[in-house]
Amino acid sequence: MPLNDRQIKNAKPTGTGKKAKLFDGGGLYLEVTPAGGKIFRLKYRIDGKEKTLTIGKYPAVSLSEARQEAENARRLLSDGQDPAAAKQQEKQERKAAALNTFEALARRWHTDNLHRWQPAHAERILADMQKDVFPHIGQIPLAEVSVSDVKNVIVD
Repeated sequence: MPLNDRQIKNAKPTGTGKKAKLFDGGGLYLEVTPAGGKIFRLKYRIDGKEKTLTIGKYPAVSLSEARQEAENARRLLSDGQDPAAAKQQEKQERKAAALNTFEALARRWHTDNLHRWQPAHAERILADMQKDVFPHIGQIPLAEVSVSDVKNVIVD
């Protein structure tokens, strides 16, 4: 029988120090930890091996969202892809994108040039960037910074 929101809200730890599992169907289940945390997971098989994909913590991830994520994972499985590997790759891509923002690269440039500058000069450069540049284009990936973006920073 599929889970409902009331069952999830009322789920309590077993008291034996073991994790409790409430199954929804299709490999999706809610794991209740001994501390009372609730985590949606999907059990699946790929290449003859059983694996588990963590979908997210309840209530940040609702039951309907967990079901949708499980369906997306099943689609990846039907295409021959490992959902856990796809999730890790997506995480790495997000991390790489965050490291390639204008602000991240400007801070790296600043750090790399500290040995060439007087401390007061280095401090002034970083303060000016924080005040005038980073609020406008700091979070934009460097490859997407356009000439008009730079002009807007200069004009403001």
